Amino acid sequence: MHFRVALCDDSPEDIVTLSNQITKYGKKYDIHFDIEHFDSGAALVQTHHKNPFNIIFLDIEMPMQSGITTARHLRNTGNDDVFIIFVTSYPEYMRDSFEVQPFQFITKPVNTSVISKLFASIMHKYTKSHTSRVILDDQGTGRVTAINDILYIKTSNSDNSMLEYALTKYSFTGKGILQTWENELTPSGFFSPRRGYLVNIRHVVSFTKTQVNMSNGESIPVSRRRYTQLQRLFANRIIRSLN
Repeated sequence: MHFRVALCDDSPEDIVTLSNQITKYGKKYDIHFDIEHFDSGAALVQTHHKNPFNIIFLDIEMPMQSGITTARHLRNTGNDDVFIIFVTSYPEYMRDSFEVQPFQFITKPVNTSVISKLFASIMHKYTKSHTSRVILDDQGTGRVTAINDILYIKTSNSDNSMLEYALTKYSFTGKGILQTWENELTPSGFFSPRRGYLVNIRHVVSFTKTQVNMSNGESIPVSRRRYTQLQRLFANRIIRSLN
């Protein structure tokens, strides 16, 4: 299992301590944490826009831009799935943090017990919401991904053993069988417009008899025999959005 984690704190010592605690937890439970460090909220937000994090630890008291202001910018990206954890030496800030929907609020110094309980809660929530998430292979590493973030999946070689996963913020290649994903994701609004492709109908903005236009600007070919089914699925999606 793979999670992108951001640590944002103007104290290098606190970042090292927290990073070591998270890495230790990951080794114990066989979870891979890809950890990035930031000493400013602005740098964190910029990186998150390009490649979103799953879990973010924010120090509340930072120069230039507070943790709460940073969290507000993060929430404004529209990614409500990210876990934001505030880390501070001043518990009195807790009330001010509620508006940005933090997952938890922990105080310094952070120890092994606190991290264990925190990540147990995070993993429980991921497991509980497994129907809206899948694990995609990213060069041998399982990447936890929200189904709504998948634009399309397509085969990438002649033997169909490798797939290209196009997500809202980035893309990657990994092992997989397209038919397996079609069986699993069709109930969640995915559709195969032609052999070798599986698209998320939520990200279809328009279509013609020959192509589907996706929300990222890409176009995917449509076979003649699947056009009628595409019309029906797209119409149903529009109707649901109006209700």
